[in-house]
Amino acid sequence: MTEKEQSSGRVNPMAPLSSLVGSIVEKGFPENKPLPPKPSRLPFPVARHRSHGPHVGSRPQPKVPIVQEEEDDEEGLMNAENYARLQTMSHEEIVKAQAELFEKMDPALVTILKKRGQDKLKKRKHSVPEVSEECPSDIHSPQGGQQAVVTPSPSSQVTAIPKEASVASASQGFFWDTWTERVEAVRDLRFSFDGNVLENVLVPPPEAGVNMSAVERDFLRTEGDPGAAGYTIKEAIALTRSVIPGQRCLALNLLASLLNKALSKLCQSGIGQQKVQSTDWEAIWAYALGPEPGLVLALRMALDDNHASVVLACAKVIQCLLSCSLNENFFDLLENMGPCGKDMFTAPVFRGKPEIDLGLLPGCFWKYSAKPSNIVPFREEIMDDGTEDTDTIQKDVFVAGQDVAAGLVRMDILPRIYHLLETEPTAPLEECLISVTIAIVRHSPKCTTAILKYPRFVQTIVKRFKLNKRMDVLPSQIYSVRLLKVLARYDKRACMEFVKNGTFNEVTWHLFQFTSSLDSWMKLGKHKCKLSSDLMVEQLRFLRVCIQSGCCISQYPELFPALCLWLSCPSFEKLKEKNLICEFASVSTEAYLVLEAFAGTLPSLYSPRNESDAWDWRYVSPMIDTALSWITLAPELLEWERGTESVSMSTASLLWLYSAVIRTVSKVLDKISSHGEEEPLPWLPEFVPKIGLTIIKHKLLSFSVEKDPSRCSSFMEFLCLLRENCQDEELALASVSCLHGLTRTVVSIQTLIESARSKMETPQGSESIRDGSVLAKGILTESLGDLTSVWSSFRDYVASEWPIMQSIEIHKRGGLAPGVGLGWGASGGGFWSTRVLLTQADAGLLSLFLHISQLDSQGSVLLMDKMNSALAMCLIAGPRDHLLVEKAFDYVLGAHALEHLACCINSNKRTITSEWKCSEGDYDRMSNVLTSHFKRRWFHPKRKSEPENGSKKVAVGLETIHEEGEMLTEDQKSDSLIVEWAHQRLPLPPQWFLSSISAVHAGKTSAEDQEPTELLEVAKAGVFFIAGLESASGLGTVPSPVSSVPLVWKFHALSTVLLAGMDIIEDKNTRNLYSYLQELYGQVLDERRQSSGRETELLLRFKFDVFESYSTFLEMLVEQYAAVSYGDVLYGRQMSIYLHQCVEPSVRLSAWTALSNARVLELLPSLEKCVGEAQGYLEPAEENEGVLEAYLKSWTCGALDRAAVRGSVAYTLVLHQFSSLVFYNGDKDKEEEGSLRNKIVRTLVRDLSRKQHRQGMMVDLLGYYSKGCADAMEVEEEEESARQQKSEGERRMEVLKEACQGNSSLLSELEKLKECVRVKTSMMLLTTYPMFAYMPTLVSLESFWEFRHQICHERNNLLEERVAWRYINRDVVPFAVMVAVECVTVGSTTLFKAASLRGLSFYVFVFYTYVVAALVLLPLSFIFGRSRRLPSAKAPFFFKIFLLALVGFVSMLSGCKGVEYSNPTLASAISTLTPAFTFTLAVIFRMERIVLKSSASQAKVIGTIVSISGALVIVLYKGPKLLSSASLTSSEATVSLYQDLTSFDSSWILGGVLLVTQYLLVSLWYILQTQVMEVYPEKTTVVLLYILCATVISAPVCMLAEKDLTSFLLKPGVPLASVMYTGGLVSSLGTVIHTWGLHMKGPVYISLFKPLSIVIAVVMAAIFLGDALHLGSVIGSVVLSCGFYTVIWGKAREDSTRNVADTEKSPLLVTHTVEDEASSLRCD
Repeated sequence: MTEKEQSSGRVNPMAPLSSLVGSIVEKGFPENKPLPPKPSRLPFPVARHRSHGPHVGSRPQPKVPIVQEEEDDEEGLMNAENYARLQTMSHEEIVKAQAELFEKMDPALVTILKKRGQDKLKKRKHSVPEVSEECPSDIHSPQGGQQAVVTPSPSSQVTAIPKEASVASASQGFFWDTWTERVEAVRDLRFSFDGNVLENVLVPPPEAGVNMSAVERDFLRTEGDPGAAGYTIKEAIALTRSVIPGQRCLALNLLASLLNKALSKLCQSGIGQQKVQSTDWEAIWAYALGPEPGLVLALRMALDDNHASVVLACAKVIQCLLSCSLNENFFDLLENMGPCGKDMFTAPVFRGKPEIDLGLLPGCFWKYSAKPSNIVPFREEIMDDGTEDTDTIQKDVFVAGQDVAAGLVRMDILPRIYHLLETEPTAPLEECLISVTIAIVRHSPKCTTAILKYPRFVQTIVKRFKLNKRMDVLPSQIYSVRLLKVLARYDKRACMEFVKNGTFNEVTWHLFQFTSSLDSWMKLGKHKCKLSSDLMVEQLRFLRVCIQSGCCISQYPELFPALCLWLSCPSFEKLKEKNLICEFASVSTEAYLVLEAFAGTLPSLYSPRNESDAWDWRYVSPMIDTALSWITLAPELLEWERGTESVSMSTASLLWLYSAVIRTVSKVLDKISSHGEEEPLPWLPEFVPKIGLTIIKHKLLSFSVEKDPSRCSSFMEFLCLLRENCQDEELALASVSCLHGLTRTVVSIQTLIESARSKMETPQGSESIRDGSVLAKGILTESLGDLTSVWSSFRDYVASEWPIMQSIEIHKRGGLAPGVGLGWGASGGGFWSTRVLLTQADAGLLSLFLHISQLDSQGSVLLMDKMNSALAMCLIAGPRDHLLVEKAFDYVLGAHALEHLACCINSNKRTITSEWKCSEGDYDRMSNVLTSHFKRRWFHPKRKSEPENGSKKVAVGLETIHEEGEMLTEDQKSDSLIVEWAHQRLPLPPQWFLSSISAVHAGKTSAEDQEPTELLEVAKAGVFFIAGLESASGLGTVPSPVSSVPLVWKFHALSTVLLAGMDIIEDKNTRNLYSYLQELYGQVLDERRQSSGRETELLLRFKFDVFESYSTFLEMLVEQYAAVSYGDVLYGRQMSIYLHQCVEPSVRLSAWTALSNARVLELLPSLEKCVGEAQGYLEPAEENEGVLEAYLKSWTCGALDRAAVRGSVAYTLVLHQFSSLVFYNGDKDKEEEGSLRNKIVRTLVRDLSRKQHRQGMMVDLLGYYSKGCADAMEVEEEEESARQQKSEGERRMEVLKEACQGNSSLLSELEKLKECVRVKTSMMLLTTYPMFAYMPTLVSLESFWEFRHQICHERNNLLEERVAWRYINRDVVPFAVMVAVECVTVGSTTLFKAASLRGLSFYVFVFYTYVVAALVLLPLSFIFGRSRRLPSAKAPFFFKIFLLALVGFVSMLSGCKGVEYSNPTLASAISTLTPAFTFTLAVIFRMERIVLKSSASQAKVIGTIVSISGALVIVLYKGPKLLSSASLTSSEATVSLYQDLTSFDSSWILGGVLLVTQYLLVSLWYILQTQVMEVYPEKTTVVLLYILCATVISAPVCMLAEKDLTSFLLKPGVPLASVMYTGGLVSSLGTVIHTWGLHMKGPVYISLFKPLSIVIAVVMAAIFLGDALHLGSVIGSVVLSCGFYTVIWGKAREDSTRNVADTEKSPLLVTHTVEDEASSLRCD
């Protein structure tokens, strides 16, 4: 922001939008760089006292403000004059004037002006609506002397949501953009002093030359009507810094009214509902709390004011800012709900980012928006060596933008509150200050600890409480006790300290000395009774907290007599007369909740009694009698028989009272039943049946079959009626709490009576025989009608409420404002609303019915309803309700539930194969596995990081919000974490059940590393569990939450489980279920695609719904697919789903690219075997150019070659899309589409000219017909269909020619293609429609079919003959030729050895060999290569030829010299290294792939190592002679073997090294030759060019290297014969044969015949040279041969495992078989 903008108060509308709402920037700030200031109308003032002078006067003044303002005014006048003149001109006059101006102006100037106008239009286009015209549109820039803003730029960060929350769907992104516009619009809203928005307020512009700030204008308006035009939020905040105290109070009161109004309106709206009011209060609240207005800093400054009225007004604004009143109402309801409703910290939180190791599932840990370590409560903690951090205020404001409460604490609000409390403030101010302190304590554990550690803060609170010596109660005293209670609840050690040091006794003495009788209490009056009851409520709650912490238990004998006034039933006539029922009921409720807390500390009933105990079972009977007196009075007091007509203002208070009474009784019964879980009770207290009889007698439950519809027959029915029809959520919540306690009590009574039935004695006397009979038969059984009605009602409630809970969390936040509790700013209050409490209470009540076995008699439908309800509970429970989720898990994952799911799977007709079979032990094992996994995955809280020992906090800037965190094990889980949102995952996401197959990598959720077998068991059990849930999802009466999970998550989970390996789908049962899930989800996808009515709808948005960088996950999945799948059909079906047209184009492109690069497109199944209907993969036609270009690239690079042979879905998909684009675009062919079509056609034809083997693929493209075209051809009209195909084929050829745009070379290729198509079409017509050739001879239908059968039989014979010849040509002929070539090659080596012994130089030999080979090949190339085109005259091709020649020449030199030093036998043995070298180089050049888990790859690697070892043996160890042409002498025979082992022949070793080098280069030559043949497949021409280049290279080298030039004169004899033999047969024809073999069989096949050369060499060397055979050669050859055949076995193993003959496996290398040839011929 520039200085002018700061001084004028204008806000840049193009500034980063993080200035509107609190941003969470997960970056630390460098120590030497200050934080950037947030955009504000004023610069940050210096933190000083008001007496130092006005803050406004300290702002920097602009350097040239007057000149700039004059320029702006002048420009505005000119614009106004121009606009007025344009209004008087006609359109023709304007056009004429424009033309005249353009003629007079320089063209360059016109261009500049046009560019300037376009820039203005862009700025205007990107500006936010409803922004004041006074706001400039300049781009936000930092001030000259400050560092640049560290936050992302507006283009990359458009919201204030943290980076983790930026990963959202398209709809969420649209919502966030809309939300940003809503917040922007608040900037110009004007408010009155009562907080209402002033509609249609016109603010007159300032006079020319006058530019007043908001503060100056407000100063002038103090004499007039201050509320005439209202104030914007920023103007009101600016006014809080005025020099006039009245104006400061005025502004603060306006802000308090505004915040109070906004929060109340926000809570009145519905949860998850869109804005329906004219005033957007959600956006107003978020904007006010956001960092741009600077409200927090202004309030903190106002709190330091010298005027008491300003301080009080500021405290009230902070109360509204922290939502103190509404948050306390929420916590009051939690208190009434009893111990199960624990308090929660209110700090704003956000979700962490999904982890790829955990399947990218949402529902990650919550984290505090402001990192706890950044909440520095005392300034001393950020001091370093006594020097205060210079940019402290900027950091404080930054933290306040993330969390307003954290910002206030960081701004030292606690010392200021302490100072104000010490200076004897007024009662209203004291009340406000303590209320604010309570809100800060509830914020987070960090703030709670700050209060407890602050010196004498608690003592000051207690001192202020004790200053009131009168009996009157002050509101501040109530808040003081509440503060101590909250501190004690959040810190057990603090609670014990309060009791120990007497703080508890000092603030609770009213409990024992306050009221002697009810009449004396009522005489105090309504107001004082209200205050006294509120104080007693807080004191009793404080006592309850102490009891739960293990303190004050011994005070029961003293406390019970003092509480008897509130525990006993009073005279309600007097209370009604004084209108004090609510006040009395509130105290009585808390009194019974205290008794419930005491009951929770009871020892075991059946343990020996300790007389010294101050609290034991002796006091229980009077307590139960007092509670039963209330139950006896219930029909008269509540008048429930009248139904909802009896509801009054006091009904809610009375229901809370009865809830506490019933829960107290239930807690006592629970303490009894906790003993007898496994064995019968030895005896039963007499009050147990007494409780049951009282419930029966006073109709708390209905036991009659006939019911009067006009009246409520029982208390339970009355409570259900209130829950259903009452609009008051607190009354509904009270009724649910009563139902919860009553149900628990009834279940406990039934359990106790059944456990001690023989010991029970029914009390005699007033109880009727009927009541005793009901109790004996079973109170649950007899009241089954009432229980069933309650179950049905709350089942429906929970089914309709869990979607509301899921709609609260927006962009991974509980609310979009940085407030606390209700101040999170969610619609309707969000997680802090009474509606959410009611929903969670409904789920808690429903959890009691899961284990009531009396309801299970209604059949399997009820069992499924229970499972669906339990699943819904998991989506409702919050962090304080983890026990509720555990109950749901125990039911859903129980063995009985898994057996029910197995029955659902077996009864489902869509199951593919045999039924699921499992034993009871297997169900128990799966139950344990799944329960352990889900609890570990979703229940482990995150351990809060602690600073290292001895570490010291220094001013190093704000700390980074770390994403990782350590986990707590089950035994380390602390109660303090249960009340925190942060570090937990609840509420669960709807897809939580998918974690069993989505998080098989243990990851960061495990407390300890899991074994792979355990992870595999989890995945297998997870597949079964999900299949069962899917099968049973439609069997209940309520919809299952499973069916509401987006389909994209289910497909993603099926993909994630495959990352664990093939073991998941290799198991028979799991494979069956996995296939079933694929089929089921495919059917759902097809149904939704057809029902949507839009073919282009993206139903599977993996990138937007799952993860923004989903391509990374796809790369991992494809890599795993290529490594371990071996073409498995299920794996391929799952991979092919990413090519579906319902997937986003970006994901389809990523999936295709990954599959193509990995060369696994051929492994995908055919289109008929894919998931879902084939039409979903083909239609609509592809419109994304990136995807089409990727298809084209795969075609040209050869990735589709094998896919075409195997009929992969990838090949069909490419054919369909290319055919649609090239041949069927019709009228849709626009200029852009036409250019793309021409590009594709030209590329395909050009590729065909270089690679003739793709001619079949082009023929397939020409002959491909879409489904619509195929359906149009009727079977009966075969002749007409054939003519249509012929005419269609001609049309397509014309389209291809048109796309070639007259290119002669491409047109010639099309002519060849046309001829090929004509021949194949004729063969097709002859074989498919033979009647066309013999139509005149057909006289009857019978003769036609007889003739057709004969033609088909002859055609089959012809096919078999052609298959046999092709088998001979492709297998037999290459074998025989390669054997002959090896004989010729070894003969050449032998002749060269003989010639070298006669003086032939190897340089001469090499040179003449290439010359003779060139002379032989030159005529052959003209004879056999004339029909082929010449190679492309491009540098890369000839460079490859030259490189090929260079490698061949060097290898030949090395080989000849090596043979000179050794013999032909060694050369032949070393030649067997060629497969190992070839395999190694093929791996390097990615022509082969190593899979270490595969036995084939292991064999290849081991064989290579063994072969090299054998070569080393041959070279380094010669050994004794074993075979010689001449007989050995006796002296030679006695030569010691030791001498041969220790003597080395240096020439032998050197020769071996040279021969190894030769065959290493030969292997490289094979690889290079294969690459050359792919570019130009004409074998003779390629070899001729190679020989010519080698001759050119060898001529100068050999002539310079050979010193005796006379040696080039060869005479008839062995040297000349060796040159002619080698050049004519080996270097020429042998090279051609090798090249032909490489093209047909590949480089590895050519290397297989090398071991044969060893035998040939031994025989020839012994016959012609008389060489001896040594032991080292034999041993090395054996080792070498073993390694060689190991490599060959590995290759055969690889081919056999990948060969598929009507199976689900597919080979990586195509194996040619007779059946394959037959099928290919039939296709031809």
